Amino acid sequence: MKPSVLMLFAALMVTSTTAHGGRESYHCSVSELYELQSDGKMGKSPWNSRREPIKFSVDRLDGRIIGGNLFANSTAQSVRVLNRGDSEWGFKVVTVWSELREFQTLIVNEFVSGPKKPFKFSDSWGRVYAGTCE
Repeated sequence: MKPSVLMLFAALMVTSTTAHGGRESYHCSVSELYELQSDGKMGKSPWNSRREPIKFSVDRLDGRIIGGNLFANSTAQSVRVLNRGDSEWGFKVVTVWSELREFQTLIVNEFVSGPKKPFKFSDSWGRVYAGTCE
């Protein structure tokens, strides 16, 4: 086979596989928000009492997040999946906006049994969002 045919075949093999558990994306819902307080402790945000729904989805193959405005990372310089998650490890994504000196991390505990997986999303402003993904 020619090298270009081999490369095409390899690319098709990679893109045709699904993520662990047969899901290519997570659909997540925030249930709580914590913020870094001036005393160095985490405190519940006033948002928790309003309960405005925040939902977002994340592609498990490339780490791109859509929805939930604060979570979207399509304009970032770097989106890196550190771990795809399995029965022992969580799904982990790090996003960096170099010109803004901002970053965010998402960890979904894929190893938790059942369809709902707890997640923790943190940003460079000291906020931590928690909830579940399916």
